[in-house]
Amino acid sequence: MLRPLLAVVMMTLCACTSMENLNNHSLEAPPILRPDDVMGRSYQKTGSFVITRYIMGSMHEMDAMDFDWGFRTLRNEACKVGADGVMSPEITAETHFFALFPYTELKASGTAITFD
Repeated sequence: MLRPLLAVVMMTLCACTSMENLNNHSLEAPPILRPDDVMGRSYQKTGSFVITRYIMGSMHEMDAMDFDWGFRTLRNEACKVGADGVMSPEITAETHFFALFPYTELKASGTAITFD
């Protein structure tokens, strides 16, 4: 009985915490690169990122801003490590249920690279 209550409290706290302003680095954030942009250029993998966010409700209630969050977050994380771009971005959404309440796990992953 205590575990479900603790889970609800933790999800509420996570949802209510203030997030870092994701637009801080929007002007200098590295771009999302297509395979054509990288082809023929030598590069080094700077890091791989997986960022997870939980949203109350099912994924059918999400809008484009929720998915845009993933791309902005990947670009900002790449900026923090000094990368030139983000390669192979992937945004996934999966709906789970806690009792009768749906919540969506939104996961953004990608690889930061620097060109030689």
